[in-house]
Amino acid sequence: MNTNIFEDSPFYLVVCGVIGNLLLGIIFKVPFVIIMIRSIVVTILFSIIGYFIAFIYKEVRLSQITSDNVLPNTKTIDYTIPPISDDEFIKYNEEEDFVETSPAELHKYKASE
Repeated sequence: MNTNIFEDSPFYLVVCGVIGNLLLGIIFKVPFVIIMIRSIVVTILFSIIGYFIAFIYKEVRLSQITSDNVLPNTKTIDYTIPPISDDEFIKYNEEEDFVETSPAELHKYKASE
């Protein structure tokens, strides 16, 4: 599951707000009806605030993704390979048993084996 805390922020804010409201109501001995009314208000307000935080986070994330895709690839390697003559190429390959073949001609070598 690929979620993060900002996408679920309305849920977390409401849960923390209601728990905090209940604890403060119990500690200060507030009547139960007042605690429930405050819990309704806390739920509504924190849901709205959490929704806006999640919306802003989503927009910022999408703008970062699009800006990353728009930028050109600046990491390039500029290199040149100096040409060598056939004599140098043969000299470098004398020690090896490597045979350069075309993939299209492999059937000739397999047929001769």
